[in-house]
Amino acid sequence: MPQFSPQLIRDMRNVLEVVMANVPTEYSTVAVKVYLAECILKAAAQGHTNYNELVSAATDQVHVAISLFT
Repeated sequence: MPQFSPQLIRDMRNVLEVVMANVPTEYSTVAVKVYLAECILKAAAQGHTNYNELVSAATDQVHVAISLFT
């Protein structure tokens, strides 16, 4: 299990909130949020710890999350 610094954890939380703010309201569900959080965690575990990389990793999966959970 990877260990993340407190700063990286804060960044990941911020990324999740930023990405969720761009998800259309009708698709903004807990399931979508959990899925995107998992995408962010996986990206960070693979070494993508830059804020912009994390945003990109989650944003790239928004359409997948919406199709899976709506």
